[in-house]
Amino acid sequence: MGRRPYDSRDRLIAAMCHLMSERGYTATSPRMVLDRAELGKGSLYHHFDTKQELGLAAIETMRARHVRFLAKFLDDQPSASDYLAHVLTVTFDKRDGQALVRLLADPTVTSGVGLSTGATQWLEDIRAVAAGAVRTGESQQHGPHSVTELASVANAHVTTALGEALLGLSTWVPFTDAPHR
Repeated sequence: MGRRPYDSRDRLIAAMCHLMSERGYTATSPRMVLDRAELGKGSLYHHFDTKQELGLAAIETMRARHVRFLAKFLDDQPSASDYLAHVLTVTFDKRDGQALVRLLADPTVTSGVGLSTGATQWLEDIRAVAAGAVRTGESQQHGPHSVTELASVANAHVTTALGEALLGLSTWVPFTDAPHR
């Protein structure tokens, strides 16, 4: 009770999230989304005008989930810089993190405005959470530091984890063994 039903729109977004993490945006066709969601042809364009609009909805869903996941783990131990690096690496290996890495590596996405803006904002949210964790940890251990210094430390960790994820992109195995629903 209290939750709205999981409807065809939700199924389309969930399917797009999964496919974007497995294949990336460009390599995902509307037909693949419909097949994964187990919906008929008219469902996609009943809820979304374009594939890009569906992609943006998927990005927003994954962005919120990924940032919440990251914040939860960093709240547990915000003081350790090596813990931040580990958590960032782990989150880029998760489904939502893989989708972000694929979005950032996709020239079709990065050359346009809509999807690129969504991916960039997602990355900025991750940087903000990381900076907050570094700020909290450093002030507990060493007293106050400048916001610029702390943001720089956090950004270095995010950049390193993202770089490692980009380098490992070719070794990721798609999640095709899992049930589609």
